[in-house]
Amino acid sequence: MIERLHLHEIEVRFSEPLVTPDGVILSRRSILVGAEAEGLIGWGEAPAFPSRRWGTADAAWDALERPGVLHGEAPLTPIASAALQAAASDLEARLAGVPLHRHLGAEAHPIGARYTIGLMEDPADLVDRVRRLRATGTSAIKVKIRPGWDSVHIAAVRNAFPTIDISVDANATYRDPEDPVFEALAEARVGLIEQPFPTHDLASHAALRRRKVLSVCLDEAIRSRGDARQIISAKAADVLSVKVNRLGLEAGLAILELASAEGIGVKVGGTFDTSIGRRLLLGFAMLGGVIDAEIAPPSGYLESDIADYPEPIRGQIRPDDRPGIGVDPDHERLADLEVRRTVVGG
Repeated sequence: MIERLHLHEIEVRFSEPLVTPDGVILSRRSILVGAEAEGLIGWGEAPAFPSRRWGTADAAWDALERPGVLHGEAPLTPIASAALQAAASDLEARLAGVPLHRHLGAEAHPIGARYTIGLMEDPADLVDRVRRLRATGTSAIKVKIRPGWDSVHIAAVRNAFPTIDISVDANATYRDPEDPVFEALAEARVGLIEQPFPTHDLASHAALRRRKVLSVCLDEAIRSRGDARQIISAKAADVLSVKVNRLGLEAGLAILELASAEGIGVKVGGTFDTSIGRRLLLGFAMLGGVIDAEIAPPSGYLESDIADYPEPIRGQIRPDDRPGIGVDPDHERLADLEVRRTVVGG
């Protein structure tokens, strides 16, 4: 069905340095994939990070520009495959004249827009960051933590903002399910902890879950539907984080179906996407079984974006009714951020 691909590599800068266990990140590269047919273009995004765990921007570009990619003959990195799937699905929705969420079988409804905050050494700086987000209407946050940068920081946020919805992301930095930090986080009314232990250590996740002090969510441990099934069998998670821009739409839908059948919630995980990638997540978040979503506007973490995004109302966002994801990259904004471009196919 796809006649040609339009590839654009961009580099986007974060409005504030993003601190993760991989280090301090000032910017990231991304490949925008436009799938064209019958005069319409659907869009996807391959967001690359320094960790290289899901594929680099260079590897995604090299795979996507091979002519065989139009016929499924080129091997793809995970983020490249996910971006192509997203672009194809957006194109299908546009050809059908329906918004992406309806193409996926969902109806639009408001959903809480959780915003992710990177590691911050000083609790006062974290509180200030949350204060600025609250001024924009943010009502739900996810804060990255690690040993030593955890309970005191979260308690400070809770004291300053008694009603804000807080979850935390440990990025596999803890080792002991009996660590008292988990009770301290529960006392600060943290609703969920994401990936507290290494990806291979399902036993520790199951042990923490049995303690019932925090809801346990797994993220980095999920690279396929098979991983999700193994996690569920091990009783290691209350919630599965599905990052569609890394796993791909096909795997994301399969995991959602599996989790729903087993009574496990699904959270839509973000990857600090532009509005192109984030609008895919917004459409996916409309599906039944999704209980949480990192779909806050990119304007909260990027210096500049390449397309418009729905504005939150009282901390909630809903997709619009335009066909597909609802936008194309803005030509002027794209020109400011673009590193290279090419067209693959006729």
